[in-house]
Amino acid sequence: MFTLTRLRNWYSGAKAGHVNNGEKKHVAVLAFPFGTHAAPLLSLVRRIAAEAPNVTFSFFSTSQANAKLFSASSDHDEFLPNIKHYNIQDGKPENHVPSGNQLETITLFINAMQINYKSVMDEVVAETGKNFTCLVTDAFYWFGADLAEEMNAKWVPLWTAGPHSLLTHVYTDLIRDNFKVKEDDDIKGPFGTMLHKMGLELPRATAVAINSFDTIHDPIENELKSKFKLLLNVGPFILTTPQRAVSDECGCIPWLNEQENSSVVYISFGSIESATAAVEKNGSSAINFNTLIQIVTS
Repeated sequence: MFTLTRLRNWYSGAKAGHVNNGEKKHVAVLAFPFGTHAAPLLSLVRRIAAEAPNVTFSFFSTSQANAKLFSASSDHDEFLPNIKHYNIQDGKPENHVPSGNQLETITLFINAMQINYKSVMDEVVAETGKNFTCLVTDAFYWFGADLAEEMNAKWVPLWTAGPHSLLTHVYTDLIRDNFKVKEDDDIKGPFGTMLHKMGLELPRATAVAINSFDTIHDPIENELKSKFKLLLNVGPFILTTPQRAVSDECGCIPWLNEQENSSVVYISFGSIESATAAVEKNGSSAINFNTLIQIVTS
């Protein structure tokens, strides 16, 4: 298991090199506040922050998302004092009466997110006196490319899923052209537009980190590598960045243990892809994580 303790031991020799002058480094972390996007991003940033205690990490998300991720007793992370979280507006107009449709909430957020992030980021720079030297964002945030260029900073987006879906988004225009996909409201809407722009802008990133590991999908991985400046497999997160255990309220595990071997089919809808025990012996994710630390903190 790629625990934080083992990572500290593996990188103890390299750590000194990229922590020097860390006091001047300021990393902005932009999280997508819906679904399961923010938690994996925060877990990855916590790993990086533990290896670079002199680097400042400013974590930006909505107040609702931050309330779920952080202790309410402090603006700083409960585990790492070099992470501080900040709230951005959720895009809802004043006196807004919600319809109860989650899609409406997401749409309002997307329509205003670029301005809302930039506004609070400017306030944090003024408050701390530290310009941002790197942006670590959810891969959805295509505007990270322009922000990083404006700030003369690095941009490292994180794709929390596997490589297949990411390649689909990178090749969206090619797929539409060859299969003559008819544009509809989903494609032209805020969410579809965000994903389209993401596919176009990711090649501008300093590095793209994804929730996968080397050699499991060679053809897909090689195609992505040909499109990006640097592709970093830093997963699978179930091993490299374990989340808090989820209670088995439905009793699925005891039931599963009673079944015959190879008699149950598991279908995942958006969860972490399966991994074999061989992944634990594969050091590629650890090497890639070390590269990610150096990019973000140097």
